[in-house]
Amino acid sequence: MKKKFSDCKIPSEGENSNSILQEIKQMKQEDVDWMHGKVWSMVYYVDEEHDNLLKAASSELFSANYLNPLAFKSLHRMEQEVVHMTAQMLHGDEHSVGVMSTGGTESILLAALSYVQRARKLHPKITKPEVVAPATIHPAFDKAALFFGFQLRKAPVDENQCVILSDFEELINENTILITVSAPSYPNGVMDPVEAVSKIALRHQLPFHVDACIGGFMLPWVEKLGYEIPPWDYRVPGVTSISADVHKFGYAAKGASVLTYKNMDFLHYQFVVTTDFPGCIYISPTLLGTRAGGPIAAAWAGMKHMGEKGYMSMAKRLMDGAQKLQKELPSIPGISIVGNPCMNIISYTTINN
Repeated sequence: MKKKFSDCKIPSEGENSNSILQEIKQMKQEDVDWMHGKVWSMVYYVDEEHDNLLKAASSELFSANYLNPLAFKSLHRMEQEVVHMTAQMLHGDEHSVGVMSTGGTESILLAALSYVQRARKLHPKITKPEVVAPATIHPAFDKAALFFGFQLRKAPVDENQCVILSDFEELINENTILITVSAPSYPNGVMDPVEAVSKIALRHQLPFHVDACIGGFMLPWVEKLGYEIPPWDYRVPGVTSISADVHKFGYAAKGASVLTYKNMDFLHYQFVVTTDFPGCIYISPTLLGTRAGGPIAAAWAGMKHMGEKGYMSMAKRLMDGAQKLQKELPSIPGISIVGNPCMNIISYTTINN
């Protein structure tokens, strides 16, 4: 039961550890029962062994603060290895760079910040920057627009929830600093036409971000299983950055995403460097200063534990279930699948009232 404001005081004396843990267990009774399939997302679970590994790895660096990579060299190594493993999975090369963030929203915010700063440096005459995206783009871009002062222009989608390319390109003008799409879109699992949009990006000489926060750690394995997935990663010319969440289908602990760039030419714009602070030279590559070590360690451990074989196995299980749903749902009178989902995200709607 929710406590009143007046009851929420720091206790005069510390409470017993066991009673505190018992109270947490009681509060959890009000949470959704994800272990028994009562929620479709939010939690990405493999098995008890993997879960215990994530907890143990996180515990090893529970108190570590990645504010200073020279103080915690283990975290620096882990972050770099997670970034490199992710970049290779996305068909990057030895020039690929990136950072870990706390989640998909921060990865998108960082990408937006980088491109806004890049435009200020290279195109100072642009005083009212704009970003062009499909209407189905993640709301994190709306947040980025609010934070960093650009206008987010959204192109309409067709009845299959695919962006209308002609309308998309019409939104591009002299103030456009970035174009972006999803792989796939979060609401319905429909892939945006990355190849076609990349041609638009190259034609207008614009950077191109692919938001694969939901699909980045799923699509590579779905493709290897033999499903037809249109090119969407660094194999596509024109793609300059990709965001992918390790804490979704990478099966890491919550608080772990990866933002990769094609090369350092784009990454360095998101760094904040302050040399006149009396305390120290302050260098920050992400939105946060203090960075928890636990999620980084758990992501590193989780990826190494899963391996390609583990990811392929989980992808097969999920796709088998998704294919069954996609086949059976339309057999229910009045139910229709939205668009042509490419992985295990399926949206359906009612028809004929």
